[in-house]
Amino acid sequence: MKNTFLETSAVNRAVAVGLDPAALRDCLTESGRCPVVGIHVIYELAATFLRQERADIGKALFRFVRDLDPSFTPPTMDLLLQEVLRLRTNAAVLPFLPYGNQNATRLEVHRLAEGAFDGTARAFIGAREEEVRREHPNTATAYIEHVRRVRGTRGDSLPALRRFPDVAEYFRDRWPDMIRALLHNGITSAEARELSARLTTFPAIRSTLNANLYLMFICIAHEAVPGDDKLGDYRHLIDASYCDAIVLYDDRARSAAPYIAPQLQVLSFEDLR
Repeated sequence: MKNTFLETSAVNRAVAVGLDPAALRDCLTESGRCPVVGIHVIYELAATFLRQERADIGKALFRFVRDLDPSFTPPTMDLLLQEVLRLRTNAAVLPFLPYGNQNATRLEVHRLAEGAFDGTARAFIGAREEEVRREHPNTATAYIEHVRRVRGTRGDSLPALRRFPDVAEYFRDRWPDMIRALLHNGITSAEARELSARLTTFPAIRSTLNANLYLMFICIAHEAVPGDDKLGDYRHLIDASYCDAIVLYDDRARSAAPYIAPQLQVLSFEDLR
């Protein structure tokens, strides 16, 4: 079976157009596909409940996920650390939650489908949303200022870097350092160099590196702060690294997907039918 990842915009689209989840699952099965949803998708859908007037939409979103009955991928960092373990011990990467965690996630989806969104969940998701809104623009703005200073100093000697492949190649020598930073310095310099040299063997780390390079590309080429929604869009591409395809409806994410996760086939529901 080909694993097909549905990210947040796809679930929203399905509910908005009244797509029947059981019919979609049958359609996927007939085409040799298995639906997959990431834990970060669950987080983003649950954020719908933060606005009381959208509670009914939140319940509809989770009813769709409940009745679709997908498999669930683990949190992003768990996937990355599994790849580090693979580098060190050649252990297999398990791209889906283990049985017990799959069941616990399904139970939570069932609760949310009934509108059971408690105060603890509200506080956690609200705090996380505020952190992203606060920190991301500051970090990106600081990087844009850095780019402007470098351009001002180096003038014509700095390449234009108007295409993503140019940005990725320009920073190639720094890939190992970037990988170490993305893994919170939990690996050695030698391990980072090996990961950089063997990226196709570690698709989640490759997608994570590409996602950060793509954010840098936006800052460099357009001198614009990437929207904080891009952080979630690109995280879905990382979480889908071990899938065969991803269904998404955000146009900018669709444009970025071939650069961030080139192994993924990008689909719409129309393609599936």
